[in-house]
Amino acid sequence: MRKLFAVAVGALVGAVALAQGPVARTEFEVASVKVSPPDLPNQPGDSCKGGPGTSDPGLFTCTGAPLAYLVIEAYKLQFYELVAPEWMIHGGSDGGYNIAARVPGSATRDEFRQMLQDLLAKRFQFTFHWGQKKYPEYVLGVGKSDTKMTPVPSGAAAQPKFWMDIVKGHVRLNFVNQPLSELSNVLSAFLTSPVVNETTGTEAYHFTLEFMPDDRWRGFPYLPKFGAADQDSPSLERAIKDQLGLTFEKRDGLLRVLVVDKVEKVPTQN
Repeated sequence: MRKLFAVAVGALVGAVALAQGPVARTEFEVASVKVSPPDLPNQPGDSCKGGPGTSDPGLFTCTGAPLAYLVIEAYKLQFYELVAPEWMIHGGSDGGYNIAARVPGSATRDEFRQMLQDLLAKRFQFTFHWGQKKYPEYVLGVGKSDTKMTPVPSGAAAQPKFWMDIVKGHVRLNFVNQPLSELSNVLSAFLTSPVVNETTGTEAYHFTLEFMPDDRWRGFPYLPKFGAADQDSPSLERAIKDQLGLTFEKRDGLLRVLVVDKVEKVPTQN
């Protein structure tokens, strides 16, 4: 009877396992994590590539990547939702890391984020808590008059794209065949506060936005200066009003943030 009972229990456990499907993966197959060499310049967040959903799903690599980028990817944050030491924001040899991690086959993006969380905890002794913070937020809205942009006809051949130029010390944002929601996304990524899009429209536009950044603009101290700064360039608010015919207003908000409690700058050995 005991043997029969054991067989029955084993069969039941096996059936449950089959019903649950494959166990979620939470670790990289192998991961190399090294501090960036001294001569490596500061790197932006896109110094990482690969992983699920990309053209190289089985290999995730970074060169001089800021540790903040890994935290943001691991926990699906915006930069302004992270409260962390300043060195974590920088890349290159000042808080940057070279990473090569083998991702198990067929891993999902959510499983990949779990793997990053595991890597942060084990290699950097990373701990944190969730908190709330009073935060200014900005609202992108429609002005009293019509916008100064002409919608791109539907079916236009131009592929949507965005890039940023630095011209005489000021910023130029270039948008091709993009909705205004993409403008709010870009501003949210660069400013230290969230940007809410209340323009409601879904039309796509070609447009540029030129302005002189201030200390709200992430990375402002590190922007390259090509010749003398253009002192006549408008503020971001003025540029949005005059060049696009939109409004950009500040209001108080309450934001959920990830607060770093502990993190080691030198990772444990591979």
